[in-house]
Amino acid sequence: MTDTAACAASNRLASCDLLVRYVKTDGCDEGAFAQLRPQLTPDELARAARFHFARDRVAFAVGHVLVRRTLSEQTSAPPSGWSFVSNAHGKPEVQPSAGGTPWRFNISHCAGMVMTGFARDRDIGVDVESADRFRAGLEIARFCFAPEEVRAIESASEHERRTTCAAVWTLKEAYIKARGLGLTIPLADFAIDLGSMRIWFSARIADQADCWLLWRDQVGRSHMLAVAARRRPDEQLRMRVEEVALESLWSISPAGGAQFTESVVGDRAGRDGAGSVRDRAR
Repeated sequence: MTDTAACAASNRLASCDLLVRYVKTDGCDEGAFAQLRPQLTPDELARAARFHFARDRVAFAVGHVLVRRTLSEQTSAPPSGWSFVSNAHGKPEVQPSAGGTPWRFNISHCAGMVMTGFARDRDIGVDVESADRFRAGLEIARFCFAPEEVRAIESASEHERRTTCAAVWTLKEAYIKARGLGLTIPLADFAIDLGSMRIWFSARIADQADCWLLWRDQVGRSHMLAVAARRRPDEQLRMRVEEVALESLWSISPAGGAQFTESVVGDRAGRDGAGSVRDRAR
């Protein structure tokens, strides 16, 4: 990455409140993992080895490498200088001794895609799923969703039920990941309204609906992306969404950032009305 490109990357992060980066990983094999392997810590290598399939090892590696690259764009620390810890429910955070950064992050992956989310001084959760997983969407909803969500899926056409269920599921997952409490938050105790992109809580959950920004999108035929981020009531957040080429993660640049090739394809509103910019790395 040139000095100019590194500066541009840093300015991008500094100018937004939320940053989402995703990588398409279709068809990845052991060769892709071998390219990423040198950038993982011994602990991460041990965790990656527990995955039976190469595609899952690649997804794990991509998520962790991309987090390091992104954090290093904001600081003088090299990607290898970051250490992460997880809370009791598995939510990862930057280890306090790893250096000062206001950024928090979250990682999600499914078949064919890895998604990362970054936020400054606020909780963030992300989730990505393939809508193909939700062929039995109504049955899934009746088992674990709130009554309002079940009714919304029941009223959808047969064709739309799968994508509606996937959209609700990813937003619910993003919210509980942002809270960092896992499934100690029952999925039926809060509801997502896809029309207003609002979240509603039962009396059993101590939280405020207007303190959360929700965003969702669909990439390609079936990948559903979702973000949940904490905010002050009525606070407007600026978000940037970028696609990163897998091959850009192979090597480490002197500046520490990923060697992205980017082009802004336009400003647009997120599904909740929050401003966002989408970039594509080619």
